[in-house]
Amino acid sequence: MFIKNVNQELLTDLRQQMQFKDLTDQQFRLLARDMTYHEAKRGQVLFDQGEPTNRLYLVISGLLQLDELDLDGNEFFHFIGSKQLYPLSVIVGKESEFQATGEALSDLEYITVSLSLYQRFITQNDKMVKSVMTQLTDVMNEYKLNWCDSMTYGTSERILRTLTNLSEQTGEFDADGNLRLPFRTSFIDLAKICGTTRETMSRTISDLVKEGVCVFDHKQLTMIAE
Repeated sequence: MFIKNVNQELLTDLRQQMQFKDLTDQQFRLLARDMTYHEAKRGQVLFDQGEPTNRLYLVISGLLQLDELDLDGNEFFHFIGSKQLYPLSVIVGKESEFQATGEALSDLEYITVSLSLYQRFITQNDKMVKSVMTQLTDVMNEYKLNWCDSMTYGTSERILRTLTNLSEQTGEFDADGNLRLPFRTSFIDLAKICGTTRETMSRTISDLVKEGVCVFDHKQLTMIAE
């Protein structure tokens, strides 16, 4: 894992993001002094479920997979894309441990932030409280939407909706206006994201390519603009 201090260009960009824009200049300077920049390779574990939480993680680029086991041994996958902060629940709740294991699903760039400092500044800033609650609401709405999709749509339609949402959240526009995922992936990884099997994922992607909905070339997924 590559670690270094956060450079000024990245700090300027972070200052405009939802997680930091309502901090006072002094609060942001104090938080920035403690920030660290990291690069992780695909498959690298960043933290384990049950591990004490003292840092917040903000993805800069790539996709972070959250693998959660409940008390009955059931496994659930969630995903954190760029400009998303994790874990939000420890900021305003009573939890003090990671609720899932975090693994880089692609090569990953991210920063870490002091949890205690962030919590202290929130208690001093009503706008920050509102911002965190908004982010928590967005996460819960996304979980609810994914659950509703799994109950409402067939497998192929659900996969298409999931890939479309993923590309809209993390994709980058190419010269033709198509949305390309900014990382290479595999059928196995896409199957995890979509909650299906590798075989079903491979067959569905093949059908979508034939229909002109997407392109999957050298593990690079691009959703074609309508």
